[in-house]
Amino acid sequence: MSVAGHRKKYILEEDEPIEKKGIYAAWDEDNYIVMSWIMNSVESHIAPTIAYYTKAKDMWSFLRKTYSHATNVIKILQLEEELCNIRQGDQDLSQYFATLTAAYERLKALRPPCQHCYASHVETGMVAKFLSGLSSEYSVAKSQILTGSELPDLADTYNRLSRFAATLSQTTHDTPVSALVISGGRGPSSFGGTRGRGTGRGAGRGRFQCSYCGKIGHLDSRGSLLGQTSSPQ
Repeated sequence: MSVAGHRKKYILEEDEPIEKKGIYAAWDEDNYIVMSWIMNSVESHIAPTIAYYTKAKDMWSFLRKTYSHATNVIKILQLEEELCNIRQGDQDLSQYFATLTAAYERLKALRPPCQHCYASHVETGMVAKFLSGLSSEYSVAKSQILTGSELPDLADTYNRLSRFAATLSQTTHDTPVSALVISGGRGPSSFGGTRGRGTGRGAGRGRFQCSYCGKIGHLDSRGSLLGQTSSPQ
């Protein structure tokens, strides 16, 4: 990346100029610059094996032939295993996504897809892996994504789940007052004004009593109730 960014990629791809004049001076200077970059990038035990090369192209060719294939195979296996074992766990959604995509990008760099169909296949696999590692709180959103007409790509999947995570956070901080069936009072009751058996002389209608004002027939609107009944004697 640094070589290409500094417009010195040609040093690794083109041969040394035959005539040692004209553009040769610029090539010679760039050649030594790239050689120094390579020497500073390799591990210390590898540096002595390339120290006597006079051309960056030859130096780079030796390194590729000697180390790239075997090293890549091992790293690919390690990254595939790492991807299989990644789970959200205690991470929030953005941290989990970053961990997964970092491993994915390292894998792509070692084994870049060369065809559109293969790239699409890999992308689909990464979406499936991302969804499978989510914690249970995302089960609703995960089901919606998997049952959609088309499976979104990895970035769109994250965006959808990120919006869902925002609603989860809002629900946690602003819990709505729910009309739940809560038993209380002096006898059995039922929610919604259905008939129930009283404890007095016969059956009566279950009615709600406000725990704030004590009146019969409504709930405490402040949400502090809830659901006491009173049966006529």
